[in-house]
This record gives sequence, structure tokens and C-alpha cells, in this order.
Amino acid sequence: MNGKYGVEGLEEKDKKKKEESDELGTMEAAKRIGISLERMYYWEKKGILQPSFKKSGIREFRRYSRVDIQRAILIKDLVDKEHYKLKGAIGKIRKLKLK
Repeated sequence: MNGKYGVEGLEEKDKKKKEESDELGTMEAAKRIGISLERMYYWEKKGILQPSFKKSGIREFRRYSRVDIQRAILIKDLVDKEHYKLKGAIGKIRKLKLK
């Protein structure tokens, strides 16, 4: 079976669902990272978190990728456990990316 209701259509639908599930909403992301919403929005202003925006009607919702979440967890650990300043933690992450 092909077409709109065939196997190909289901594969596309499953792929789209998987891509959407790889992203988290604001509350889910904050819980996963272990930070407050205020800290999350501050980090977004600093460029640490770079959410995509999904439209639903007239509203837009932030969606955070796995990469954003992993980066934020690393920075949180550097700041909270290793006592880095935020700027130093960002620099350390950038150095790690270059190697």
C-alpha cells in the first residue's frame, strides 16, 4: 500500500513524532536540567540555550533540543559543582567543542 494511508505515510508520521519528542517544552527542560525558569530564560539571553519556536494557533511555544539540554547540564555542573563563573563555563564548553 502506498499513498496517504500506506506504509510510507506512517513512516513519515512516526519520523515527525520522533523529531518532536526529541525536543522538550520549557517546564520539562527546566526539570531535566535542574534549574529554575528564571535561570533558564537568563541563559537563553546569554545564548546558552537556543530554543526553536513552534506555533500553535496564534501562540508560540519554546522547544529545547537534546543538544541544548546537554549543554545546559554541563554548564550547570561547571557553575554549581566546579565553582566556575558563567562566562568561564561557557568558555570551557567552547574549548571542548573545538577539540
